[in-house]
Amino acid sequence: MSAYEDWRKHASVVLDEFELGVRKGRLTLTEISQIVGVARQTIWRDKSIMQRIDNIRNIQPSIKHKNPGRADLIMRFRLLEIENKQLEVENGILVQNIMIICRRLIDLGLDPYSIISQNLKEIDNVRREYLSEN
Repeated sequence: MSAYEDWRKHASVVLDEFELGVRKGRLTLTEISQIVGVARQTIWRDKSIMQRIDNIRNIQPSIKHKNPGRADLIMRFRLLEIENKQLEVENGILVQNIMIICRRLIDLGLDPYSIISQNLKEIDNVRREYLSEN
């Protein structure tokens, strides 16, 4: 990974924090350049980052002054979107792990369906017990 991609990812995270209200204060090139560790001109030359900064600058005042309750909903919605993306990635990793396990079972001459189906029945029983308690 090049240094170019590193600072862009870091800048993206910083902009997410500004957008979600995690970071307080004014969104300025000087502040972002100090946080990210690149020159203001470097950020200024990157059109996608500058466009995102402009969008955040345009959104922030409208959120703060129109309706404070709505700002909380918008922030919560964005946080849920981020959490959803993280869960989708985690789900993909789990599916890959299951595929790796199945491939190893096949290499050992075992039927993955019979082994996994037995475990799924046990998991389903535990889930039903948990749901009946609550």
